[in-house]
Order: sequence, then C-alpha cells, then structure tokens
Amino acid sequence: MLSRVAVVLGVSAVVVCGTVGVAAAREGVNQQDRTFLIETHQANLDMIEHGPTVERTASAPAVRDLVKRLVSDHTALDEDVKRVARQVAVTLPGTAGAAGAAEMRRMARNTGAAFDRAWLAHEADHHHRLLRSIAQELREGSSIEVKRLAAEARPAVRAHLALLGQVGGRIPDAGMPGH
Repeated sequence: MLSRVAVVLGVSAVVVCGTVGVAAAREGVNQQDRTFLIETHQANLDMIEHGPTVERTASAPAVRDLVKRLVSDHTALDEDVKRVARQVAVTLPGTAGAAGAAEMRRMARNTGAAFDRAWLAHEADHHHRLLRSIAQELREGSSIEVKRLAAEARPAVRAHLALLGQVGGRIPDAGMPGH
C-alpha cells in the first residue's frame, strides 16, 4: 500500500512540476517573442517548401547552388525555432502561409534570368525584413531563449544577404534592393 501511495505522489509531483514549468515558460514570453517565433518559422517553411521549385526553375547554376544552401540553412534554423518554441510553449503553424505561395506563383511567371532576378530580389527583401525582425526581437522580446535564438540566427541571415548580393552580381540586371 505504501508503495502505491509513493507512486501516486511521485506521478503527481511530475505532473505538477511539469505544469509549473510550462506556466513559467509562458510567463517569460511576450507577444513580440511569439510573433518572432511564428514569423520566423513561416519564413523558414516558405524557403523549405519553395526551394525545390526555385532550384528547378532557376537558369543560373549559381542561383541553383544558392537555393540548396539556403534550404539547408533554413531547415537547420527551423529546427532551432521549433525547439525554442517547445521550450517556451508557443504553438507554431503547420504551413508557411498563403502569401509565400502567391509570391512564388507571381515569380514563376518569369523564365530564365528574369526568374533568377525576381527570386534574388524577393530573397534579399525577405532577408532584410528578417534582420529587422531579429533587431526588434532583441530590443522588445522578453524571453531569454527567444532572444538568444535571434542573436544566433543573425550571422547566418547576414551571410545569406552577402551571398544573395554576390550571386545577384553575376545575373545581368539583377539590381539587388538594399545594396
């Protein structure tokens, strides 16, 4: 009988402590943290989902190579986003959203170098927005875990922008915004 009581008390302690841990994680998260995690996750999904289409459609080998790199990097970043979201009890959406799909359809109307230019410009704009989102998270976020994620992602986003500029410089009339 005593051992059953000990088991019940042990299970109760685990449940209570687990609930307290989730509640504590939620308390340290503000709306900025939630927004950052959700928007970053959706941006990662957008790259992951549309990367293969871009790779098939791009005319320049440098663009195809860059797409592979970005998909790989965004897949790794998204694993970190999902891990942190679980830690701080933020539910992430299952899809990238309609805006990314609509933008991909718009870009796919182009072919050859025109497609490459449209995609490079889109990605440069996307990465500039992501840098602004990171800066906003670092200023306004309350969760140490989410802010750490943002700070750790910043060098990769900057590297992506540099690569986009380098590849864009090889595509005729690629005119990268923000450069």
